[in-house]
Amino acid sequence: MKFKIQNAKCKLVCILCILHLAFCITAVRAADREFLVKGMVLRADPANRSFVVSHEKIVGLMDSMIMPFDVRDAKDLAGVVPGAVVEFTLVVGDKWAYATKIKVERYQSVEQDPRTARRLAVMRRMAGLAPKPLEIGARVPDFTLTDHTRQTVRFSSLAGKVVVVNFIYTRCGSAQRV
Repeated sequence: MKFKIQNAKCKLVCILCILHLAFCITAVRAADREFLVKGMVLRADPANRSFVVSHEKIVGLMDSMIMPFDVRDAKDLAGVVPGAVVEFTLVVGDKWAYATKIKVERYQSVEQDPRTARRLAVMRRMAGLAPKPLEIGARVPDFTLTDHTRQTVRFSSLAGKVVVVNFIYTRCGSAQRV
């Protein structure tokens, strides 16, 4: 009889330990946060289970930027190639983060069909709406741009100087301050 009581107590302790462990695992998993990420792949490295994405703002986490993301399994990177537009879930824990549920968006060109573009160009020229190219040696029309120090610069203020215009687009806050 004493053996049965001790055996029952042992079973009860084991069950309580298992329940406690399950609760702890659930509590740890509940601390994980998930975020939807959309962006363009710049580099994929299945051997190291990572890829680099130029992503849009991740609501509730960070502004848009270029950064690497890890995956748990290299198979998750199937179809992930530079230039692909992807959408995935970023799981963030206390000391780690990884991408999962990666979906590669079907490519959709923002360019016009070449035939359509040529037809529209011909129609614009016929209607007199097409801009006329500058002749060699002709004066460039004046325009205003914002430089890297956020100062406006009029092209005409650079008369007589050699000028190189470099257009850079970025939405990353830290790059905008450089």
